[in-house]
Amino acid sequence: MKYLACDLETMVGRDKNKCPEKILMASFVVEDTEHPTPLTLLPHFTCLIDQPIIVGEPTALAMNTWILVALERAKSKQTDAQFRSKYIELGIPAETVDKALAAFNKYPVYSLATFTSSAAVFLNEHFGVKDNITVAGKNVTGFDIQFLPEALTKRFRHNAIDWGMLFWQPLTDRQVPGSAEVMKRAGVEFTGAHDALQDNLMGIAAARTAYKRLTNI
Repeated sequence: MKYLACDLETMVGRDKNKCPEKILMASFVVEDTEHPTPLTLLPHFTCLIDQPIIVGEPTALAMNTWILVALERAKSKQTDAQFRSKYIELGIPAETVDKALAAFNKYPVYSLATFTSSAAVFLNEHFGVKDNITVAGKNVTGFDIQFLPEALTKRFRHNAIDWGMLFWQPLTDRQVPGSAEVMKRAGVEFTGAHDALQDNLMGIAAARTAYKRLTNI
């Protein structure tokens, strides 16, 4: 079975204003359970999104400060070293600036329109132009999908794979486990990176563990 792991980093968390203009980073990763591939070699589409206006919830913006700094780096004419020195002097933690610079050098920065059109090309390349797509992620239907443009979500099936449900223990759990607990139960290192690509890869690794346990029953 082929499915699409989806994760976003946004300006809001529980805010009801879930719209494409709130996306800061998006990542899609293709997993094919019939043709397993090392995680680092899985096809993926990942980018930072340069929004003209940054307005959001303090917690969400704080968690994604590194993305905001990376977007500033994309607009700067300074070298990485000059930029790093400047932003550390402004009081941004060196760890945050370094993560931002790594992201700037790793991921493309797109406008929302370019993200939408480029992501559509990626989906067509890996799923064809007609097939509906099964999406996977942590709370992907309740959160991530609601931000995406309709031009993309019209390809998605209504039913999705939730990483938490793969490790739900109905006799002892009072709620579906969160990401940290999912990775603990799967034996996958939880980085808590809030990096959409890395979060997708963690989820796929956990899903592979769940699948192995199921097939060994």
